[in-house]
Amino acid sequence: GIDRKLFGDILVDEKRAQIFVNRDFIPLFQGGIRKIGRLPVSLEERPFTDRILSKIDYREREILVSSFRLDALLSSALKLSRNQTSQLIEKKSVQVNYHLVEKSDYQVAVGDLISVRKFGRLKVVKDNGQTKKDKKKLIVRLLLSK
Repeated sequence: GIDRKLFGDILVDEKRAQIFVNRDFIPLFQGGIRKIGRLPVSLEERPFTDRILSKIDYREREILVSSFRLDALLSSALKLSRNQTSQLIEKKSVQVNYHLVEKSDYQVAVGDLISVRKFGRLKVVKDNGQTKKDKKKLIVRLLLSK
């Protein structure tokens, strides 16, 4: 019954799972969660340095974009129409560097990490210059989920 927006990343390994929450919500989580699904769970606060270090799998792709606008980049990287990416942004499903972005014309930069709910994450790795038709060539790293 806890809204997914109240907590951050979920990290999992063979023996345990970790969730990241704002300090204000720790009592809510510790006092209110006894089961996840049908499995009993116990929650304990741990320092950030004890986080699970997971291996990140990714695939790099070169994409062509007309500009560094967020909607153009997402459209090319996720193979969606600009209208579909604009709708994702309007529905508040897109974050850049962990901050919610609500404008399709937001200018993305090399090094930015973009999270799109239900599509995953991607990182703009490198600007490879321009094509003869003035399109920008970018290398993006698509983070693969397990």
